[in-house]
Amino acid sequence: MNFYSVGGRRFVFAVGLTFLAAALLWLDKLTSGDFTSIVNFNVIALVAGHTADNFAKGKRNDTVHDQS
Repeated sequence: MNFYSVGGRRFVFAVGLTFLAAALLWLDKLTSGDFTSIVNFNVIALVAGHTADNFAKGKRNDTVHDQS
């Protein structure tokens, strides 16, 4: 399966984990605090993985432009 058409493997995993956590919350197997922690760490891992990939590929995100 080509995961790039839906955002990549990491994104599909993150969405799946969020749906699983939502289902467990709906079934009263998780507290709202646990759900919040799962979603927060999920987003942190997604962003950190994307940043690490860009760093490994040598991509830079220079937002400061020289005005001289």
